[in-house]
Amino acid sequence: MDKINEIKPSPSLSENMVKFAKSYVKLRIVDGLSVGDICKTLGVSTKTFYSWKENEAFNSYLKALEASYVTEDEVHAYNHVRKHILKMVSKENPTDKHVEMFLKHFSHVAESESQKHMNELGISTNTRSSRLKEIEERRASLAKYGFKVNDEGFIYRD
Repeated sequence: MDKINEIKPSPSLSENMVKFAKSYVKLRIVDGLSVGDICKTLGVSTKTFYSWKENEAFNSYLKALEASYVTEDEVHAYNHVRKHILKMVSKENPTDKHVEMFLKHFSHVAESESQKHMNELGISTNTRSSRLKEIEERRASLAKYGFKVNDEGFIYRD
């Protein structure tokens, strides 16, 4: 993957952060190691790693590096599976498993729709009261399909 070296890190990142990010992505995507195992292998504590992840420049660099490992075959397979999941959940009575798969793989869609509706209503996403209002909206919307949402926002079926 020579593309990884074409991605330029932010000048605000330390050399250690850049080296770690490059190794992290290879070990995570290619070798399938866990975050803990990667940190142990590279000699960086998980606490340090997660503090780096809070840094916008580091997180953006990490995502760009991860994207460089995605092949055309993987994109094709992803799109095929995505279409299949959409077809299953669009049936008259999708199973719990189908809905769970949809929510796992399309959480960004639910989040986007939620943000759009909240913006239309002028609701701030940064307050506890807006979170409670969001949960109430989800409850009402999902109740039409026989689902319920608990106070933490998790969806279940009676």
